[in-house]
Amino acid sequence: MTIYLREKVIHVKIVMATALMAIVRKVIIIDVEEMEVTYLYGIAAVVLNMSVGYWLIHQLPRKSHLEESPYTV
Repeated sequence: MTIYLREKVIHVKIVMATALMAIVRKVIIIDVEEMEVTYLYGIAAVVLNMSVGYWLIHQLPRKSHLEESPYTV
């Protein structure tokens, strides 16, 4: 929230990381024996998709990444 107030930009990487943490917290406390199989498949699909999405966003080239890289010429 403070980053948004300072820069007036929504940082997708931070939002996705927070959502992924919330989903993983749900997975940690889930009682597998009482859940339906379709619910577990749904949770697995969400975790997989959020992880791939976070990885893809992390791989996007950014100007700040290029400036911080010791390999720029």
